[in-house]
Amino acid sequence: MENHAYLKEALVAKINNLDTATAPMLHQRYMRFASNVRVALPHLTDEQLQEQFKHAVLNRQLSFLDERFPLDVPCSWKAGSKAAMAGLCQRPAIVGTFHTGSYRLLVHELVRQQVPVALLVSHSVRQKQEGSYRDALAGAGYPADALTLIEAEHPAAGIQLIRALRHGRSVVGYLDDNLGSGMQPILLPIPFLAAHISVRIGLAWLAGRAAVPFIGILCRRTRRGAVEWQSHNLTGGVAAHPRARAEKATAQLYNGLAKMVADEPWQWDNWFYVHENYCDFSRNK
Repeated sequence: MENHAYLKEALVAKINNLDTATAPMLHQRYMRFASNVRVALPHLTDEQLQEQFKHAVLNRQLSFLDERFPLDVPCSWKAGSKAAMAGLCQRPAIVGTFHTGSYRLLVHELVRQQVPVALLVSHSVRQKQEGSYRDALAGAGYPADALTLIEAEHPAAGIQLIRALRHGRSVVGYLDDNLGSGMQPILLPIPFLAAHISVRIGLAWLAGRAAVPFIGILCRRTRRGAVEWQSHNLTGGVAAHPRARAEKATAQLYNGLAKMVADEPWQWDNWFYVHENYCDFSRNK
């Protein structure tokens, strides 16, 4: 039987010896990562970018490993965060998160706390990963109906999310995904470190329209491989100006993300895709 600790040690040893010059595909991934990080953090040297790339590759692989062995991952909530999450058992909310840390583990943690979840994903992710999600949940002894998936590109995705909330399910979505519903996306230009990015505010906007709390969760992996979560209850109740409040809440979460990746860029998996996901990823004037 495979062992989480053994596989983790093997991954660390293998990735510590990565040489981006040895394989064209690996070099291509490094150049994409380094180019995007350098726009936001222009002070990093080539050597620092190489080290950040290795950490980013390791973090990504550990995320897949953690998804297979969710019960073997040391996890914790920062002060006050766990209590906020416990409230989801009494009242559903929309949870906005990012592709940081072991982001796939968040669903397992919410289900473990008996929070019914509706996960917003792309069609391709659903096709590729729904089986592994459900296998991992079943392997941990969770009920089959603890998780439902909603395709973000579906024209009726908003209606499906509202329906899920009304049935007591909390909706989890990634703010840094590149897909939304079939409607024209609502974008907000914000400063992000030394760059500007245009981000989606749909989840926070929907929370205001549905009169449910909008909770942000930032996940961070420690240097020893443990996972820490921190939650922020950003909005709640009916919004008089849902767009304005959605913009403020989304900007707050990205500000928290920026503070974390300023010191540890490798924490954010989206450096590999940020040039595709956002309409504007340019340096501040």
